[in-house]
Amino acid sequence: MNQSKRGDPAPEDNRKKDPEDWVTGDESMTGPQRSYLETLCREAGEEFDPRLAKAEASQRIEELQKKTGRGRDH
Repeated sequence: MNQSKRGDPAPEDNRKKDPEDWVTGDESMTGPQRSYLETLCREAGEEFDPRLAKAEASQRIEELQKKTGRGRDH
């Protein structure tokens, strides 16, 4: 497993972890999450919820990426 100098998992490892298991998942969504989620909601014609926690925002982003086709590597 990749680890940073502090012994924490590398960022790519955190992306693979289920948002339900995030230690900080109940914190407010990050600025980048908010911005991307607003864009995805607009493109999908869905309402943006500014009250989502970090883990909830991540899950919503995944849902909207599937709906809009954004964020797909393949």
